[in-house]
Amino acid sequence: MLTPNRGLKVFAVFLSVGGFSWAAANALQQEQRLPSLVKDSESMTLQGTLEPMQVLRQHRRQVLQTILASLPSYKQAKDPDKYCLYLLDQKYRQLPMHLSSHYLPLQTLLNDIQAAPDKETLFHILSKAAARGRPNPFLQLRVAPGLKINRYQLYILGPDLSLRVGNQPWRNQALLTDRKNKIERWFNNVQIDNLDKDKVATWVAWEEHLSQFLPPKQGPIGQEDRVKSLDLKTLPQNIRQQMPANIQSKGPFLVIGEDTLAAYGHFLEKAPLEELKSYALYFYQLFYAPYRSRQERLLIDPLVPEGTGEYSFLKRYGRPSFGRLYQQKTLLTIDKAKIIALTNQMKTVLLTRLQDNTWLRAESKKRLQEKILALRVEVGAPAGKAEIVPSLSKKSLIETVSFLDERRWQAAIALLGTQVNRSAWITGGESLNAYYDTLRNSVFYPAAILSYPFSITREDKGTYYGSLGTLIAHEMSHALDAHGFNYDKWGNFNPLSAKDRISFAKRARQVNHRYQQYGDAIGKKINSEQTLNENLADYTGVRIALIALNKDGQANRERNQRFFTSWLSLFLQKHSVKENHDTYIHSPDRVRAIAPLLDLKEFEEVFFTTIEDRRYRRFEEKPILW
Repeated sequence: MLTPNRGLKVFAVFLSVGGFSWAAANALQQEQRLPSLVKDSESMTLQGTLEPMQVLRQHRRQVLQTILASLPSYKQAKDPDKYCLYLLDQKYRQLPMHLSSHYLPLQTLLNDIQAAPDKETLFHILSKAAARGRPNPFLQLRVAPGLKINRYQLYILGPDLSLRVGNQPWRNQALLTDRKNKIERWFNNVQIDNLDKDKVATWVAWEEHLSQFLPPKQGPIGQEDRVKSLDLKTLPQNIRQQMPANIQSKGPFLVIGEDTLAAYGHFLEKAPLEELKSYALYFYQLFYAPYRSRQERLLIDPLVPEGTGEYSFLKRYGRPSFGRLYQQKTLLTIDKAKIIALTNQMKTVLLTRLQDNTWLRAESKKRLQEKILALRVEVGAPAGKAEIVPSLSKKSLIETVSFLDERRWQAAIALLGTQVNRSAWITGGESLNAYYDTLRNSVFYPAAILSYPFSITREDKGTYYGSLGTLIAHEMSHALDAHGFNYDKWGNFNPLSAKDRISFAKRARQVNHRYQQYGDAIGKKINSEQTLNENLADYTGVRIALIALNKDGQANRERNQRFFTSWLSLFLQKHSVKENHDTYIHSPDRVRAIAPLLDLKEFEEVFFTTIEDRRYRRFEEKPILW
């Protein structure tokens, strides 16, 4: 349990060591007197305390380790999820130490690529591989909810890349360099008959060139004006040639940047055949490296926090079974009814705020209220049971991976043209991240994140609303952030009037300026464009949760203090290492903790005890968004 005193220590240490300047934050006089709270608490430290997010991560690690250790005992389990994971785990454990027949299924594809006499033949080979669920180095295809219709559509996203960190390639140089080094080390330590190892640097450079034909993001959100719907016949010829035969009649297809796709087609037309073939050989060798031998797995294991290829493999091919097992292990800490009830409270507050809104047109207010009412909530893990595939036990790991990829691709293309399932999860129950899905107007709370500090059961409303309450309100607020604001209750892109959009943008800039102002004051640089939506969700979410807390009319300083210290403790931690690096969508932790609170009179009443203190946090006109 997070005590109020511990939370005060967190706040005090932050202010005493963070280099905060009230004058800089407020553009006031060059006075540097700190609030009396800080002056009295400068000697306090966090040493010896258990930090809430540390506890959360440790608990998740323990649950994952328990699941992995239990897998051999699932052999006779009647639970389909357990038996499915047992089969996958056994196949992964059977990886040979060195290359063997496990490699042969891949060799056929590599031989075909090497023998291709022309580009048309090469692209035909790649399209046949893609029809079976294998990746295509030159063409990413993704089935996802349509942008403007409540149906699944196929997105064409340009080349696939091995040198990709999450969904943001080429942004973080340190991570990119580390990945390059892993690739070169792998090629230098394995025996491959049909590859020239001296070309590794050339292939890496080739990928860097290919990256220019990727959309800035992997999905349409935030790029709505660049999304075009194209028929098969309007695609560049060398893109058409790579489209699998089983989807060619499923158009129209969505592309992000028609001009970028045209430029990419021109590049493929001019690229020498031998270079295309060489890169394709490199790509497939690298993709299947973790599934060939234990020796190679250790060299180029996928980058996962737990550092186990086994976990990465099971998460990729055993989801959602893995997530459901995680939920079973943590069931006692998850009270779904309580989470739903708290979500409904936050909905009520937000609906009231929308009703009282003074800068939206009546029609727009009604539409946004309908959206909040229609917002779905999913808790724990995806529903359902695993489909047992007995043939898994008869295949090598590469064959197993290819078999499962083909099944997954067939299931995906079967969705094309059908109505979007708003309950479909992107992650599993083991994910340490709650999220709002814009294209489904749904919010998801995986089992993994619903442990301490978000599983507080004690009747301490202040602490409860400051942790789980703010988490729920934050995710819900994404429905009304700079992206969500332009989507309707079905998750379709359907912008409000130009006047409403201008009014929203003005207020969003004011909120973001507050974060920028505060970040500058403590020496934390913020990419305000990249962090905008998370800043808005924090700024709105804290307010919604605080209003919900005090809605019973029993607001008091002590309870609000527990609310704020609970929120602050999530970010102001001694071991916090999160910074605003190139791919991070949140503001730095210290900014994220304090910036949403500075305009709240309740925060002022708790932490700024004198009139002299208060004048140091006064800003100009407070931004009011929701």
